[in-house]
Amino acid sequence: MKKPFPGDKADMTLYSDLPADIKMRIRQAQNRAVMSANAEMIRMYWDGTLAVWLPNARADRTGVN
Repeated sequence: MKKPFPGDKADMTLYSDLPADIKMRIRQAQNRAVMSANAEMIRMYWDGTLAVWLPNARADRTGVN
């Protein structure tokens, strides 16, 4: 197989795709970070809701305030 010379058309194609590839990787990493942060916020809200709701539900069942 013949190796392309610097400045060859095949070489230019590889370099022209590089910025788009880097942008795509950055966007994918940003999306994963956002999804992870959102999942953690949902867990936190559920934990907070259960911490408030469970003691009240127990008190309602037993009649203890």
